[in-house]
Amino acid sequence: MRLICSLMSPLLIGERKSWGQSYGSEAWIAVCKYMLDVAGMHKMVVGAVSSNKAMLAIIRKAGMIEDGRRLRHCLIDGVETDMAYRAQFNDARK
Repeated sequence: MRLICSLMSPLLIGERKSWGQSYGSEAWIAVCKYMLDVAGMHKMVVGAVSSNKAMLAIIRKAGMIEDGRRLRHCLIDGVETDMAYRAQFNDARK
């Protein structure tokens, strides 16, 4: 049995003037494509706090599907926030 698993750091676009330019989408889609097509991962999973609308939009744009939710998982400024998970599978590995 061979287990392949990878953890990544958050995707951050720092300069506000760079926000909304699709840099995050392009970067995330490139990472998914590399991990699935080149590295041969079976499944990519991403988690984002439900209040992070920008990351949720990036995930949607990448075509990822729902893969679960952890209710009240994070405290952000004292507010309990869900963590939403999405996944993309390497269909070429079927």
